[in-house]
Amino acid sequence: MASRHNPAIRDFYRRLPAAGKPKKMALVASVRKLPVMLNAMLKHGYPWRDMTQPVVAHAR
Repeated sequence: MASRHNPAIRDFYRRLPAAGKPKKMALVASVRKLPVMLNAMLKHGYPWRDMTQPVVAHAR
């Protein structure tokens, strides 16, 4: 599951219950985040990167 292995999604998942959100809602939001990220990568042509590293702007 992405909420266990992907650092960005894991941090997102942990932040939601800490803010008082129900755990089931946090899980669904986390599961939805991965396809949203993948869709953005395909749309913009970005390669997969480690989400724990800072973002470097691409020259166009």
